Amino acid sequence: MESVEEVYNLLKKGRTTKKAIKELGLLDSVSDVRDALVEKYGQLHMDNIIMTYVMPTYKKTMTHALAMAMKVMANPTTIVVSDEVAESRLALCNECDEEEGGRCSLCRCPISNITRLKAYKCKALKWPE
Repeated sequence: MESVEEVYNLLKKGRTTKKAIKELGLLDSVSDVRDALVEKYGQLHMDNIIMTYVMPTYKKTMTHALAMAMKVMANPTTIVVSDEVAESRLALCNECDEEEGGRCSLCRCPISNITRLKAYKCKALKWPE
């Protein structure tokens, strides 16, 4: 695979393998790309890259999810938006480049859930206030 170095560089910027493949417009599967990376750089080195650069991205996502849960718990009586607002948000999410398999690639949350929450703000800044 020619683009293995480009994927490697994106991993070092905190992208996941799937996100790097999409960003580079590659047609290879995630497992094929991972195999090529391990073949070129070795398993131990790739494990280190993932732990050093990619995992902090997931840590940020989990921290954000915890913060959202705390906001919802703080005000449980007014946590959801109207059906019309939720449907409007969902339509915007479905058209967004950051939508990946029913999840937002910026926060990794399921869009069917976040579009209903009043406390949630779109990370791509696509929703009207």
